[in-house]
Parts: sequence; C-alpha cells; structure tokens
Amino acid sequence: GEEAYVFIQALATGHGGGCTFHGDSVESMVMRLTTAPINASPSFLPLISSVIISRMLKLPGKKPMRRVVEANEIIGVAGPQSVVSNRIFEWNVTDDKHYPLDPKEVVKKSLKLEKMMTMLGLTKPQLVKELTRRRDFVDSMVSNGILEYEAVSNEIKKYYSGQVP
Repeated sequence: GEEAYVFIQALATGHGGGCTFHGDSVESMVMRLTTAPINASPSFLPLISSVIISRMLKLPGKKPMRRVVEANEIIGVAGPQSVVSNRIFEWNVTDDKHYPLDPKEVVKKSLKLEKMMTMLGLTKPQLVKELTRRRDFVDSMVSNGILEYEAVSNEIKKYYSGQVP
C-alpha cells in the first residue's frame, strides 16, 4: 500500500510513471487498486493512461512464452471502482500477431492519439505516416535480429537522434 501511495502522489503532481500490476483484465486491475491492501482513491483512476494485459502462455509445440494479449487506453471513470476503457490492440493466437496492423486503423480506434494529434498540431495523414515509420523501424529491428536489450536501446537512440531513416 505505502509504495502505491507514493507512486500515485508522484503521478498526481505531473510526473510520468509506469508500473507492473497483477491482474488479468482492466476490471480486475481497478478492483485490486481500489480495495485493500492498496486502497487507492478512485480519484487516482483518471491518472491511468493505458493498461497492457500480458499472460504466460503454453501453445502446442512451443515453449511457454509471455505475450501481450491486449492494449487498452483508459478514457474515463464510470464509478468508484470502474473505468471506461478502449481496447486498441488484441493478440491473435492463430498467427501470433497483434491487430490492427494498419496504422490508419490504430488512429481510427484511439481516442488518446486523437487528443495527442490535436495537441501536437498534426493532421491524421501526418500521424499515420509517423506511426508507419515507427512500425517499420521495429519490424526492421526484428528482421535483422536486433532483439537484446542493449542493441534495441542503441537502435532507439539512433532513431531519435535522426540516424535511422
């Protein structure tokens, strides 16, 4: 409880933050946050931007693996222990991919991207172009076997310094 309180206070004063939390859905995460032993105030809920759900899976013929199975943005508070969420990505077990794949579809689904686009003064085509560029960058790292933490970190630094097209 005490660590969560300090974290929540930091978020409430404008600091960015990320954390891991045990829960199998957006709803179970909210329940765990707002009940004992954490007892976070429901007024904290609007500070949550997004929730990523991952699971340890055992698929036939494969080693156990962890997969992000959905990505949600939190768009409002529905009550003292519930939020309104918007699922942006969902993992498909059959082809081991996240959908939607098309940046245009992501922009269409995401209310948070809509707000960011307005704040940054971008048009939808500009945002789609940037998301496509980022997707292609990540795909390039995967296809080139750049998967280890330090190598990925170096590539991201190059990307943001303009050294990667």
